[in-house]
Amino acid sequence: MAAPRQVPRVSQVHIDETRARIKAHNLITRLQDYALGEIVNMANEDGEIRAMVRTQDGTLKQAMNKDQVAAACKLLSYVLPTLQSVEVNTQETKTYVLRAPSPALDADTWLRQYGPKTIEGETLSPSGKPNPAPKQPS
Repeated sequence: MAAPRQVPRVSQVHIDETRARIKAHNLITRLQDYALGEIVNMANEDGEIRAMVRTQDGTLKQAMNKDQVAAACKLLSYVLPTLQSVEVNTQETKTYVLRAPSPALDADTWLRQYGPKTIEGETLSPSGKPNPAPKQPS
């Protein structure tokens, strides 16, 4: 017969975190119902008029007073992170190195050093275009 499977135990830290999340969820739900719902004054059996909130799904819940709203907001600030706008200003300095030929005295010198190589018998004009080779008399 096979041994029964053991259920892994949940740590106390996980249980506490889950309880905090559930409480935060309940506070958020209650605040949303109060903020987005319609406040309705209703009389109870004793004739007292109480403020109720008709939620978006149509159910009636007891309205919150200003102290309850303030306490819920304060408790949420301990459970949920406060979101802030952060602007990042960075300046990146990029340095480029250009390896260029040394300056020439004139265009003909530069063309001789760095210009296109000529085919035997051709010469270059100052614009860098090849001149046709002079025709030899026959």
